[in-house]
Amino acid sequence: MTDRPFLLSATVDFPDDLELGVYTPALIDQAMATLRATGVRRVNWLDYGSAIDSTSPLYNPILQRRAFGPASLAALGEPLPVAVAAAHRHGLELIAVMKPYAGASIITWPEGSPDGGRPGLRRIGGTLHDAFGYLERNPGLAIERRGDSKAAPVPPATIAAIRLTKSDASPTRVDRDHLEIWTSPGNWQYRRRDIPFTVRDEVRPAPADVCDYFGRLVTRAGDPVRSLTLILGAPLDEPYVLVTTTFLDGAGDFTTTASAMVEALDRDDRPIPLVVATRSATADATRDFRTAGLEFDCGYGPFLTALDVDNAAASASWDTPQGGCIAFATGRNDVLAGAPCESLPEVQEAWQAWLRWIIDAGVDGVDFRISAHGTHTDQAPEYGFNEEVLAGLRRQGRVETLDEIRRERGNRYTQFLVRARDMLRGSNRSLAVHLHTEAFRPDPVHGELMGFPANIDFQFVRWLADGLVDHATLRTSWYESLGPTNNDDLPALLADPVVASTIEQARGRGVPLYLNRYAMQGNTARSGERLERYLDELEYASRDARLDGFDLYEWSVLARPSADGSRIEPIGDFLPKLSERARRLGIGA
Repeated sequence: MTDRPFLLSATVDFPDDLELGVYTPALIDQAMATLRATGVRRVNWLDYGSAIDSTSPLYNPILQRRAFGPASLAALGEPLPVAVAAAHRHGLELIAVMKPYAGASIITWPEGSPDGGRPGLRRIGGTLHDAFGYLERNPGLAIERRGDSKAAPVPPATIAAIRLTKSDASPTRVDRDHLEIWTSPGNWQYRRRDIPFTVRDEVRPAPADVCDYFGRLVTRAGDPVRSLTLILGAPLDEPYVLVTTTFLDGAGDFTTTASAMVEALDRDDRPIPLVVATRSATADATRDFRTAGLEFDCGYGPFLTALDVDNAAASASWDTPQGGCIAFATGRNDVLAGAPCESLPEVQEAWQAWLRWIIDAGVDGVDFRISAHGTHTDQAPEYGFNEEVLAGLRRQGRVETLDEIRRERGNRYTQFLVRARDMLRGSNRSLAVHLHTEAFRPDPVHGELMGFPANIDFQFVRWLADGLVDHATLRTSWYESLGPTNNDDLPALLADPVVASTIEQARGRGVPLYLNRYAMQGNTARSGERLERYLDELEYASRDARLDGFDLYEWSVLARPSADGSRIEPIGDFLPKLSERARRLGIGA
């Protein structure tokens, strides 16, 4: 049993809950009662602006577009005030979690799909889902790509050859007879093409280091690598191009990261700038290019992938990257269309309006979480170069170096937090921040930076030192738990130098820390050994004197509306076992 106050909280990401059943005011109330009975004393509710008023700059259709969204919103109206009232009735504190960079989802309606003509924020491949009104109406507010690395698409006929490269020089089973080219005019329902080509098999020096999603060196610059160059005997006539093989079995030997696997070459053998896609992306691990579309430049490019495996195989789990094909389109995205730039005055005004909306709903405080889906890209270091930032440096007589850009953007974000503090304390509400130890480190690898804007110094030490923060959520997990296996070892995680230093900084300023941990882990936390391990993490955290609480991420793993809509029912045995462990530890008593 803990011998000190230790707060158990639970996060509600309501879009996920609206995939499970219809929520009514009575079921929101019952959910809060269930959490209270489990030992939870705080609810962290992710807010997405207005779900009802489509004319508002704060309108976001994310809830409307969930399976049970329309029916739930018809019963609830705006969910946040309903949740606040229910939480308070059951003696729970409700903290709204605001994600400033969540301007839109990373998922698209493919360009050629039945919904591809929808107006909205566009990126190569399609139109983004779930955009905030203020950003959709003003796409120029997005984070911009570095000017000298921008590249417009070129006509398909410009491509004279497609070069495929594996991670080393070892022989491959892939040859001319096993390769196929498929194309699509709109990234939708690709079809096989009988475009003639020959294959040049060669070993050459790797032009650059190749590192994977986890920062592991896959290929060292200068090392020999094997390439297969498909020399086209007729021009391509469609902009979305996919290469696959006819192999249906075997582990595959043609492997490297998706980003490094394919190049499109012009007639002078020069690479053409492009973006890539595989079968995998957030929310859908097994895309079928024959019947649907793919997600380009979605952050999954640095995952290792095998070209020569079954291109229709099912995924082992939603977060297992799938091989079997590599697709590309020429050009690059000029902006991160779903991510607003913190340095633009219009964005800060929109964020302040959003914060006012949250305060008016009656919450007890607001927790600012930087990670969001709208910043996903395979090339994060290329973004963050808006003219507003560069002009600001010039006005101050500062040189436009990368360090100065990071500092200037960090200053602008901190200015927003200062304004937020004044608004919250003026309303007698608390201000919390997520301390993202996976990304708030000197040199994060791609996977640690997944879901964060690059090239900005988030000045969390300054936030703590200047007294901006009333409490903090300590986050160590990588995006959607797509981290290395040792990310499951909580003692090792808390001993990580960056994590330990962050804890020390917060404790030194008297800022309470609440550890946030994914409960889903690919939904395996609902069963057996994995669930017990998660509950052991809760117990371990409760005995660590540096931590003040534990956040269950998230409610949709614990419970859902019953099929008849009459009650909240547990999902598996997670909730009863959690209740039992919390009681044994004296949490929430």
